[in-house]
Amino acid sequence: MTRAPQPFVHTETSIAKPEPAAVRLTELDWLRILAVLMLIYYHTAAMFVHWDSVINNSQGSVWADLFILFMDPWYMSLFFVIAGAAARFSLASRSALQYAGERTRRLLVPLVFGMLVIVPPQVFCQRLQDPVHYDSLPQFYLHLFDGIYPAGDLSWHHLWFVAYLFVFALALLPFFVWLGRGRGRAHLSRAAWVCERPGGIFLPALVLAATDTVLRGRFPGPPDFVHDWASVLFFAIYFAGGYVLYSEDRLVGVVERSLKPALCLALLSTASGVALFLSGKIPGYGSPGAVGSAGWALLMMLRSLNSWSWVLVWLGLARRRLRTRNRFLTYASEAAYPFYILHETVLVVIGYRIVQSDWGVPAKFLAISTAGLVATVASYELLVRRVGTLRFLFGMRRAASGRARPG
Repeated sequence: MTRAPQPFVHTETSIAKPEPAAVRLTELDWLRILAVLMLIYYHTAAMFVHWDSVINNSQGSVWADLFILFMDPWYMSLFFVIAGAAARFSLASRSALQYAGERTRRLLVPLVFGMLVIVPPQVFCQRLQDPVHYDSLPQFYLHLFDGIYPAGDLSWHHLWFVAYLFVFALALLPFFVWLGRGRGRAHLSRAAWVCERPGGIFLPALVLAATDTVLRGRFPGPPDFVHDWASVLFFAIYFAGGYVLYSEDRLVGVVERSLKPALCLALLSTASGVALFLSGKIPGYGSPGAVGSAGWALLMMLRSLNSWSWVLVWLGLARRRLRTRNRFLTYASEAAYPFYILHETVLVVIGYRIVQSDWGVPAKFLAISTAGLVATVASYELLVRRVGTLRFLFGMRRAASGRARPG
């Protein structure tokens, strides 16, 4: 007998009825907030790695390398799963047309604004490290439309995530609508049955490994929808996976029950990856071996299993531990998206100055991350949150009765 997904009533940071839906969205709100906060430390660490970043310290750190390599396989995947779940809740209370309009306003508008206003200071600071660079930010802006990054200066940099989300939200909309109908619901029930079998919840890792084995070597990036088809398909699977997981209670239950085996696989695959990196078997970030070889396929399997396992771990932990709703959650849920848009530019501007100092790596890391966190929160609280036009440009909703609405 087909089991239809439970009807969700969605209000962005809270879901009114039934009670399980409210718990479910609360856990995802917490997970999204924690993930966004970790971006401060992730992108600060990226300044101290031994490969090219937006801003590079003169002295690299193996610890920064390991931190980035630990997070890289699963970190953005987690964001896409959460976004996919949010799409599920959004479509529960909107028509397909309303959903498309809402996603356009909340994703395309901030993306265009970000590329014109938020991202350019990042590219400017990056160009300052080149032998030939612009003397001032106004001079840089005069050449903003001379070409597309990296040859030119117009870029979406960290806002690639927003661009991906916008494309996925519209491209997968017919699939999401189909899942809500009779045959789609039947397939959801079958998927839940498969995942309830021993090891079934880990089968998506095989699909991810297959796509990476075929595409990762040929289309490694950067994220521009031209040179990165490996990442496009990889993250599209996660986005659709988030929608599917939160469309069927049984699937969410399997995720929670699979916490221990997922953690074991996550730790084992992480330890294997660290050993490969330290042994020199992975000569450089993004160039992990002979493309097309058996070793390459095994490495892609290891990467995909690591990615999927850690995502399951964080979803399972959130399901068990992050169910409390309070005033901080309401405030931070609204702040998370504009925080994401702002944080990287703030870090780069601050980091550009601090990496030129003669401080040690730990002191620089602490200074950049702390100052970046404070400055990003202050920018949001004093400007974005309080100015109606900025709220719109950052994808936020209009404040209700002069006060910020949960979003």
